[in-house]
Amino acid sequence: MTAPTAPAATPAPDKTERRLRKGTMIVVILAVVGVLMGFVSWGGNAKPKNDKTPVPNAAVINALTVKTVNVDCSTLVKTVKDGKATLVVYDVGALKSVPPRKWSDALSTPLGGNSPPGKLKSQKAAVCNDPELGVSVANMFANLNVGGVNVGDLNPWLSPYKGSATQVNDKAAEFIPLLDVSNPSKAQSQNAVQKNVEYQALAARLDTLIGRFSLLGVKSMKSSQNWHLVAGGLAVGGLPEVGLNPNQENLPALILQVTEKGACAPLKVIGFNVGDKRPEVFPTPTCKSPQHKQGKVPSTPTTPNAPRTTPTVPGNTPSTPRSTAPSTSHTTPSTPPPSTPTRTSKNGDPTGQPTQHSSGTGPLPSPVPVTDSNGSVWPTSSTCVYDSNGSAAPGPGDGITCS
Repeated sequence: MTAPTAPAATPAPDKTERRLRKGTMIVVILAVVGVLMGFVSWGGNAKPKNDKTPVPNAAVINALTVKTVNVDCSTLVKTVKDGKATLVVYDVGALKSVPPRKWSDALSTPLGGNSPPGKLKSQKAAVCNDPELGVSVANMFANLNVGGVNVGDLNPWLSPYKGSATQVNDKAAEFIPLLDVSNPSKAQSQNAVQKNVEYQALAARLDTLIGRFSLLGVKSMKSSQNWHLVAGGLAVGGLPEVGLNPNQENLPALILQVTEKGACAPLKVIGFNVGDKRPEVFPTPTCKSPQHKQGKVPSTPTTPNAPRTTPTVPGNTPSTPRSTAPSTSHTTPSTPPPSTPTRTSKNGDPTGQPTQHSSGTGPLPSPVPVTDSNGSVWPTSSTCVYDSNGSAAPGPGDGITCS
């Protein structure tokens, strides 16, 4: 009978193997600690504890979710009768020559209107009349993140427009089936009517979503994204191809922003180029201390007994010298304070400020100047308007505006 063979002894790990095991254990421990402390994103969802990016509250998320529309595109488009069918006569700016387009890559013609509200009205009308422009705007919104919340996820109707901008012209052409048809059949005309209805529904949702952003005015800022025509707008049949422009410029744009109560800076800034209506996204402004590096913005004194400037009464010259503390009077200083810069566009359009209401307002904790990545100082004040109607309770269609 053969005796059982004893198992061979496992050789002791050599010095190199022990070092590898020890290094692997240290990496695993550091990774676990990083996930727990928020310094490592596990699956892309974790956020560092020191990340001060504002997160949209329920009211802002509600405002960015379009469930009902308040725009009727049928009043903003031209139509023509084709037998019993009524067809929309689309005005596709990308198909026009230069001029009236300003540049070869211009997405459309210049934005109309003599004031910021007028320009906003012109932009909304253009979305109703131009499927290629409208689908470009849909592509922007579908991929837009506001404080970590994707607008496309809030609005399922934007799902077909997520992803690359190179799909814009093909998606837009689907809404204009008679684009290259000279003698349409009855079936083609019926299909065109159906596509008209579908696009008008999309355009009304887009215009409603645009209206949920508060209007800041016309400002020249460097964009982080802008949509243009690629290859100089050349097209042989169909619509010219749209894409993201690799170049960013400081051109006048109609600026809109989304803000929330208590936030010292907008959560997201978008706009439409004055030269061709193209959608643009701008770097999100960040908050800085009142004593920022330029040293030009004085902090507001908080001492109750701080000296004040004595007003001059006719016939009575004050004997006390003028205080060196920042004045809170409405007398126009010789040099405008940088915290409230004059924001007038190059073409003379005044900026549009959100309307303040007596009701539905409340103080912000501590208004501070807001400086974006381009060094532009944004206006702040001590009030927020909770919604567009002045009521304190936000609801569908209301905007949250801190100015």
